[in-house]
Amino acid sequence: MRKRSVLRNLEHFARCELTLGELSARLHSQGRRITARTSGLPYFGLSSFCKAHSIKVSRHHLENALVKTRIGELSERDLVNWATMILINDAFFWSGEDAHIIGRWICELSLDLRDDNLEPCGTASYGIEG
Repeated sequence: MRKRSVLRNLEHFARCELTLGELSARLHSQGRRITARTSGLPYFGLSSFCKAHSIKVSRHHLENALVKTRIGELSERDLVNWATMILINDAFFWSGEDAHIIGRWICELSLDLRDDNLEPCGTASYGIEG
């Protein structure tokens, strides 16, 4: 049951119904302790409780994220955080004939090249315990 509720939250995140901060808060409230070795970066791994591909990311997810950003429901920072979490965690996957398009867009959206974010941040390692 506990894993099912975690997966449900990951599905909400994939559909942009939760921001990264909201996902983190919900996982924490479910007894998951989020750890990061490098401060200043909000990303964390999901492999401690989601070892396999569990959430399929489709073209619809990608379009939804872009539309929500365009109409102001998501900030540009939320979009970068969404794409980066999708990209770095094996819990999320894409497959089928659109896989190369989805993967390319997610990679590009995860890049945040604004001047205020170009500080070197070193090597980071993230995980969730619990």
